[in-house]
Amino acid sequence: MNEELNKIKIAIIDDKIDDANTAIETIELEAKQYNYSVESLIVTLNRDEDDKDINKISEIIDKLRVHFEDCDYGILIIDFKLSTDIARYGSSLALRIREEKEGAENSFLNKLAIIGISSSQPTEEGRTQLREMEFIQIFDRNELIRDAEAFFKLAEGYSFIVNSVSEELSIELLCTILNTREISELLWNTIPEDFKNKWDPDTPHLFSRWLWVEFLCTPGFLLSKIYASTLLGITEEAFEKITDRIEEAKYDGVFKLNSRPLWWKEKLIKLVSQIVEPEELMPIWKRGRKLSNEFSENDYAKCAITDNYDVKLVPAYKGYDRQKLVPITYTFTEEAKNESISLGFDAERIWNGESE
Repeated sequence: MNEELNKIKIAIIDDKIDDANTAIETIELEAKQYNYSVESLIVTLNRDEDDKDINKISEIIDKLRVHFEDCDYGILIIDFKLSTDIARYGSSLALRIREEKEGAENSFLNKLAIIGISSSQPTEEGRTQLREMEFIQIFDRNELIRDAEAFFKLAEGYSFIVNSVSEELSIELLCTILNTREISELLWNTIPEDFKNKWDPDTPHLFSRWLWVEFLCTPGFLLSKIYASTLLGITEEAFEKITDRIEEAKYDGVFKLNSRPLWWKEKLIKLVSQIVEPEELMPIWKRGRKLSNEFSENDYAKCAITDNYDVKLVPAYKGYDRQKLVPITYTFTEEAKNESISLGFDAERIWNGESE
């Protein structure tokens, strides 16, 4: 018996119909893999104001209202590089649409996760942090197949947040959203104060972006595999062998991705300290190496500069190009310049050129 697919509605606003069709075809192709069936709408904006295509916000809203009628949740995709009379950048259009959330007739907009799509690099002209804020995330249209899970999980998570918080964020609601029994005082204090006040229709968007971009992607409270394995003093390959032993520390909250697993740092340290109880005091990176009797020196994380493994290591970049994180002796690293980091999070580190 075939499992029933979850239905999701998607709309894309683009100034190039071929690009829009390609994106929708890719999304629909990947949908079944993640148990979804997609109902899509393409809204084209033309660069010629005399063209008969849609060029008014009210007309766009009307089309979206019809498409998303009786929809529990959906995704609105906007091309970041729009070049029309109505908006030079997709971020401008996203902002104007978000401003239309007030009022009962446009309440359907509250259910839509607004994301961007772009075929250019994050350093492209006009790609500023301020403009990126208008989207929960900007996806590379050339990488939609790779990012398909993130695409659908973002919609699920956004809907969960909208339906979970009706007034303001509390510790109890945050625990529900992150699917954890308790949170630290440090984490609660890290949450921007605006999210602890009464929510307006746009707060779910801003909170979702904060969770997606900062909380999930910045090491500190949560760790990716390279950060978790280096913390435990072992390679990523060795880490894969002991994931069952540290299952309790795995993140299972909103926006969880199977393709990019995360672990709670505090829970991981506590759990490993309970599993491995040496007779004398031992740093966490030495305890981690005792999680399996089959571990050998080949399973130990080594400094990418010196090959030394009997030392505290941290994930860092060997150069400012930031191509790949590798374990490097802590004292051989420094915080990346011009990094603005919030309380509780760890700044990216780079090799400082030292080797002894």
